[in-house]
Amino acid sequence: MAASQAILLLQKQLRDLCKNPVDGFSAGLVDETDMFEWSVSIIGPPDTLYDGGFFNAIMSFPKNYPNSPPTVRFTSEMWHPNVYPDGKVCISILHPPGDDPNGYELATERWSPVHTVCDAFMHFIFFGCSICVCVNFWLLLSTLLAFSLFLVYPPNMGGILAS
Repeated sequence: MAASQAILLLQKQLRDLCKNPVDGFSAGLVDETDMFEWSVSIIGPPDTLYDGGFFNAIMSFPKNYPNSPPTVRFTSEMWHPNVYPDGKVCISILHPPGDDPNGYELATERWSPVHTVCDAFMHFIFFGCSICVCVNFWLLLSTLLAFSLFLVYPPNMGGILAS
Protein backbone atom coordinates (compact mmCIF):
# COMPACT_ATOMS: atom_id res chain seq x y z
CA MET A 1 0.00 0.00 0.00
CA ALA A 2 2.75 2.49 0.95
CA ALA A 3 4.59 1.83 -2.33
CA SER A 4 1.50 2.66 -4.40
CA GLN A 5 1.04 5.94 -2.48
CA ALA A 6 4.72 6.74 -3.04
CA ILE A 7 4.32 6.05 -6.77
CA LEU A 8 1.35 8.42 -6.99
CA LEU A 9 3.23 11.16 -5.15
CA LEU A 10 6.37 10.69 -7.28
CA GLN A 11 4.28 10.79 -10.48
CA LYS A 12 2.74 14.06 -9.31
CA GLN A 13 6.11 15.57 -8.38
CA LEU A 14 7.65 14.57 -11.72
CA ARG A 15 4.63 15.93 -13.61
CA ASP A 16 4.84 19.21 -11.63
CA LEU A 17 8.56 19.45 -12.36
CA CYS A 18 7.91 19.00 -16.09
CA LYS A 19 5.15 21.66 -16.05
CA ASN A 20 7.15 24.11 -13.92
CA PRO A 21 10.85 23.47 -14.58
CA VAL A 22 13.44 24.66 -12.07
CA ASP A 23 16.35 26.65 -13.54
CA GLY A 24 19.48 24.55 -13.66
CA PHE A 25 17.75 21.26 -12.84
CA SER A 26 15.97 18.59 -14.86
CA ALA A 27 14.72 15.10 -14.08
CA GLY A 28 13.24 12.05 -15.71
CA LEU A 29 12.91 8.34 -15.10
CA VAL A 30 15.92 6.06 -15.57
CA ASP A 31 13.51 3.32 -16.67
CA GLU A 32 9.89 4.10 -17.59
CA THR A 33 8.73 1.11 -15.52
CA ASP A 34 10.43 2.22 -12.28
CA MET A 35 9.12 5.37 -10.62
CA PHE A 36 11.62 4.96 -7.74
CA GLU A 37 14.76 5.78 -9.74
CA TRP A 38 15.22 9.14 -11.44
CA SER A 39 17.95 10.49 -13.64
CA VAL A 40 18.66 14.10 -12.75
CA SER A 41 20.87 16.75 -14.30
CA ILE A 42 22.16 19.94 -12.75
CA ILE A 43 23.74 22.82 -14.63
CA GLY A 44 26.47 24.45 -12.57
CA PRO A 45 25.22 27.72 -11.07
CA PRO A 46 26.72 30.93 -12.50
CA ASP A 47 29.63 32.59 -10.67
CA THR A 48 30.57 29.41 -8.82
CA LEU A 49 33.32 26.83 -9.27
CA TYR A 50 30.68 24.73 -11.08
CA ASP A 51 29.71 27.45 -13.60
CA GLY A 52 29.27 25.90 -17.04
CA GLY A 53 29.36 22.34 -15.69
CA PHE A 54 26.74 19.72 -16.47
CA PHE A 55 26.37 17.12 -13.73
CA ASN A 56 24.31 13.93 -13.82
CA ALA A 57 23.03 12.01 -10.83
CA ILE A 58 20.69 9.19 -9.89
CA MET A 59 18.03 9.90 -7.28
CA SER A 60 16.65 6.74 -5.68
CA PHE A 61 13.48 6.78 -3.62
CA PRO A 62 12.56 4.33 -0.87
CA LYS A 63 9.25 2.49 -1.08
CA ASN A 64 8.00 4.49 1.92
CA TYR A 65 8.68 7.89 0.31
CA PRO A 66 8.00 10.63 1.48
CA ASN A 67 8.40 9.30 5.03
CA SER A 68 12.05 8.52 4.27
CA PRO A 69 14.39 10.62 2.12
CA PRO A 70 15.73 9.75 -1.30
CA THR A 71 19.41 9.07 -1.86
CA VAL A 72 21.42 10.91 -4.49
CA ARG A 73 24.55 9.67 -6.23
CA PHE A 74 26.38 11.67 -8.87
CA THR A 75 27.36 9.67 -11.93
CA SER A 76 29.39 12.59 -13.28
CA GLU A 77 32.77 13.31 -11.78
CA MET A 78 32.17 15.88 -9.08
CA TRP A 79 34.27 17.50 -6.39
CA HIS A 80 32.28 18.88 -3.51
CA PRO A 81 32.85 18.53 0.25
CA ASN A 82 29.45 16.84 0.56
CA VAL A 83 29.98 14.33 -2.24
CA TYR A 84 31.85 11.12 -1.45
CA PRO A 85 34.32 9.69 -4.01
CA ASP A 86 31.64 7.16 -5.11
CA GLY A 87 29.31 10.09 -5.91
CA LYS A 88 26.97 9.67 -2.94
CA VAL A 89 25.64 13.00 -1.63
CA CYS A 90 25.65 13.68 2.10
CA ILE A 91 23.60 16.74 3.08
CA SER A 92 21.26 17.28 6.00
CA ILE A 93 18.06 17.37 3.96
CA LEU A 94 18.78 13.81 2.74
CA HIS A 95 19.21 12.43 6.27
CA PRO A 96 16.31 10.59 7.92
CA PRO A 97 13.79 12.67 9.88
CA GLY A 98 14.23 13.25 13.58
CA ASP A 99 17.10 14.11 15.85
CA ASP A 100 20.67 13.63 14.67
CA PRO A 101 22.25 10.83 16.75
CA ASN A 102 25.60 12.65 16.49
CA GLY A 103 24.16 16.02 17.50
CA TYR A 104 25.47 17.94 14.45
CA GLU A 105 22.16 18.77 12.77
CA LEU A 106 18.89 20.17 13.96
CA ALA A 107 15.81 18.06 13.26
CA THR A 108 14.52 20.96 11.13
CA GLU A 109 17.53 20.62 8.80
CA ARG A 110 16.85 16.95 8.11
CA TRP A 111 14.35 15.29 5.80
CA SER A 112 10.66 15.76 6.50
CA PRO A 113 7.74 14.18 4.62
CA VAL A 114 6.65 17.66 3.52
CA HIS A 115 9.81 18.04 1.41
CA THR A 116 9.74 17.40 -2.33
CA VAL A 117 12.29 16.39 -4.94
CA CYS A 118 12.74 20.06 -5.85
CA ASP A 119 13.37 21.00 -2.21
CA ALA A 120 16.20 18.48 -1.99
CA PHE A 121 17.91 19.67 -5.16
CA MET A 122 17.37 23.36 -4.51
CA HIS A 123 19.00 22.80 -1.12
CA PHE A 124 21.95 21.07 -2.77
CA ILE A 125 22.32 23.74 -5.46
CA PHE A 126 22.12 26.54 -2.87
CA PHE A 127 24.46 24.73 -0.49
CA GLY A 128 26.88 24.11 -3.33
CA CYS A 129 26.92 27.82 -4.15
CA SER A 130 27.62 28.80 -0.57
CA ILE A 131 30.42 26.24 -0.45
CA CYS A 132 31.87 27.79 -3.63
CA VAL A 133 31.84 31.26 -2.12
CA CYS A 134 33.44 29.90 1.03
CA VAL A 135 36.06 27.95 -0.92
CA ASN A 136 36.86 31.00 -3.07
CA PHE A 137 37.22 33.14 0.04
CA TRP A 138 39.55 30.64 1.73
CA LEU A 139 41.60 30.18 -1.45
CA LEU A 140 42.04 33.93 -1.69
CA LEU A 141 42.90 34.22 2.00
CA SER A 142 45.42 31.36 1.91
CA THR A 143 47.06 32.80 -1.24
CA LEU A 144 47.41 36.20 0.40
CA LEU A 145 48.79 34.61 3.55
CA ALA A 146 51.31 32.54 1.59
CA PHE A 147 52.42 35.59 -0.39
CA SER A 148 52.85 37.71 2.75
CA LEU A 149 54.86 34.92 4.41
CA PHE A 150 57.03 34.78 1.30
CA LEU A 151 57.70 38.53 1.63
CA VAL A 152 58.52 38.27 5.33
CA TYR A 153 60.51 35.01 5.12
CA PRO A 154 61.81 34.67 1.55
CA PRO A 155 63.36 31.31 0.70
CA ASN A 156 67.13 31.17 0.25
CA MET A 157 66.81 29.73 -3.29
CA GLY A 158 70.44 28.70 -3.51
CA GLY A 159 71.91 32.05 -2.59
CA ILE A 160 69.86 34.09 -5.09
CA LEU A 161 67.92 35.84 -2.34
CA ALA A 162 70.50 35.41 0.41
CA SER A 163 70.30 38.03 3.13
